[in-house]
Amino acid sequence: MPSLDLKSCEEDSPEFRKRLVAAEDAVSTLETSIKTLVKIARAGNDLANAILFSPEYCNKQRQLAEELNHFAHLQEDPIVGR
Repeated sequence: MPSLDLKSCEEDSPEFRKRLVAAEDAVSTLETSIKTLVKIARAGNDLANAILFSPEYCNKQRQLAEELNHFAHLQEDPIVGR
């Protein structure tokens, strides 16, 4: 978006009006994009919180940790096993 020369606003020329409308449109587009990004980020955050703090997710993570621990105890490899 090109900058506006505010000194030319006193003349109120058609060219200045055209540039002003273009600048307003660019700001409006930017505002819409930012609002959309914030909305998507919030939805993603809400989804992540719902997944991370759900009892089912926590139980599956615990089961995975227990199974990995069990697997490590079964291995004779000193790097994997204890």
